[in-house]
Amino acid sequence: MVRSMTGFGRSVKQISQGRVTVEIRAVNHRFSDVSVKLPKQWSFMEEKVRRWASSDVLRGKVEVSVYLESEGSSGEVHINWPLLKQFQEKFDELKQATGSAEDFPAAAMLQHSDIVYMKQPEADSELVAEELCGCVAEAARDLMNMRGIEGKLLKQDLQQKTVRLRELKEKISLEAPLTKKTVYERLRQRVEEFLSGVELDESRLLTEVAVHVEKADIEEELIRIESHIRQFLNTLETEGAVGRKLDFLLQELNREVNTIGSKAAEAETSTLAVEMKDEIEKLREQVQNIE
Repeated sequence: MVRSMTGFGRSVKQISQGRVTVEIRAVNHRFSDVSVKLPKQWSFMEEKVRRWASSDVLRGKVEVSVYLESEGSSGEVHINWPLLKQFQEKFDELKQATGSAEDFPAAAMLQHSDIVYMKQPEADSELVAEELCGCVAEAARDLMNMRGIEGKLLKQDLQQKTVRLRELKEKISLEAPLTKKTVYERLRQRVEEFLSGVELDESRLLTEVAVHVEKADIEEELIRIESHIRQFLNTLETEGAVGRKLDFLLQELNREVNTIGSKAAEAETSTLAVEMKDEIEKLREQVQNIE
């Protein structure tokens, strides 16, 4: 099944710690790259979340974001007394050095998160992990579903473009015999003009011309192009990450078409080769989106 590398998945659930939202975004990337953003108290589960979210992702840059909305507060307010005392001592030193008459701004210290903070009771880590796993799995399924839907559309588009590519190849195939004949006649005419008035060894002339005609033959390239097209279409029907293989086949197709273009003796063949290169480039642009 062809899958796109781009997609989005989301899950929102009520768990023991509050309301949790998991969002997974995926974009194109050469390899598999998964990053995780978690609430501070859940940082110990980063590797687990990465594994849960990426179990079915073979290629792509994936960003997993987990948000927690706690309902009410079951924690206790704590004051970091040693740190507060250091602030007060430094304030007194500054006051003495400058001769200021200001009082220590105790109220302002309440806004300092390192001095005044909420300490939550210890949570059951195994329960939280189990609940979070379910949320991540649901978001991952949503992501993969979206990637699958987009993948079907990409597959259809690639198949349609391949039809056009094959049509151009068939037109070149029809031109191939004419090309060989044209090359033969042109070479013979030029040799005769160059050696005008000189007695020619007919068999030698035919041999030399035949060698040049053989070099201009594109039959092998056309056979390889058809083979690559078939492999391309067959690969679209296989499971797993097929993007790299498709890209490789398109590179090979482009190489064969370049060879045909360099051998082309007729303007029509050269034009068709350029059109094939254009279609291959369109295919490559789409293949960059496939896992």
